[in-house]
Amino acid sequence: MTVVPPLGRYDSSQVVNLGYNRWAIKPEVGVSRPVGRWSIEGYAGVWFFTTNRAYYPERSVRGQDPVLALQAHATYTLPYRTWLAVDGTWFVGGDTRVDGALSPDHQRNSRIGATFSLPIVGQQSVKFTYSTGTTTRRGTDFDTFNVTWQLVIF
Repeated sequence: MTVVPPLGRYDSSQVVNLGYNRWAIKPEVGVSRPVGRWSIEGYAGVWFFTTNRAYYPERSVRGQDPVLALQAHATYTLPYRTWLAVDGTWFVGGDTRVDGALSPDHQRNSRIGATFSLPIVGQQSVKFTYSTGTTTRRGTDFDTFNVTWQLVIF
C-alpha cells in the first residue's frame, strides 16, 4: 500500500503548484516465483485519487480517474552475488475532469528496463540501471540511467 498525503505548497490561485491538494492511494499485490536461478515477479496495483475542490482558478473542482499499473520482473542470479534483471511496466487510465469537463490526458504508457548488480567488497555492491519508454501516449518520454552504491547490513 502506498499513500501520498496532500503535502507541499499549494495555492489555488496559481496554475503550477508543488503540491496537489489531494490524497493518492495505491493498493498493490504481487507474486514471486523462483525457477532455478531465475526469480519471476508480477505486480498489479491501482492508483486512486481524491478530488481537489480548490483547483485553479481557486474554486474549480478537479477529479482524476484511477490509474491501473502492471509490472513484471525477471531476475537471473549469477555466481558471487551478481545478478541481472529485466523489467516491464504498463499503466493506463488517469483521465481528469475540471468542473466536469474531460481533459485530453488519458494515459497509456509502458516502459522497459534492466539492472545489473555487481558486488565489490564485503556487503557492498554497485547497481547499474537503465530504463526507457516503449510507448508514451501522455506525459514525457524519457530515458534514465542510474548508478547506485549499496551497503547491506544484516
